[in-house]
Amino acid sequence: MRKHICGLALALAVVIGGLGGCGYGAGSYRFAGQDLKGARLAGTCLDMAVSSHPLGRRFAPMVTYAMGNRCDADAPIDLRRARVWARTVDGTRIPLVPRDPRYDLRAAALAGAWVASVTVEYAFDPVPSMLPALREICVDVTGVAAGFTGVVCLDPEAS
Repeated sequence: MRKHICGLALALAVVIGGLGGCGYGAGSYRFAGQDLKGARLAGTCLDMAVSSHPLGRRFAPMVTYAMGNRCDADAPIDLRRARVWARTVDGTRIPLVPRDPRYDLRAAALAGAWVASVTVEYAFDPVPSMLPALREICVDVTGVAAGFTGVVCLDPEAS
């Protein structure tokens, strides 16, 4: 597990990468010459891009949350509040829960002008008897951080 948020240890489940350095530009969704990839959302202080992760598997989808704090003050964030589900090709909705065997997923704060990239692996809840073909993974970000509302649906095969 790798964690890096400009020196701030933000312990979250399955952190598999980070964006180094500091100095996020408000509303840019860019840092160190790279885009924060995914569906873009804006809260009170945080810009967030949500995307499916290419290492996700049909039985364990992964979602990457890339965040930039456009405020000077710390911005509280709690990815445990994200409600995530899979929708099968036949339209069935299956709840997903974060795989967090070490209980790393918890509320934290992202310092002003800093960035973070966190990837969380999810599991079916309950586990279906047969692995379904997935059409999309949906994430309700309401309440994850101040000002966030809405649902983002992602192609589970996209990266």
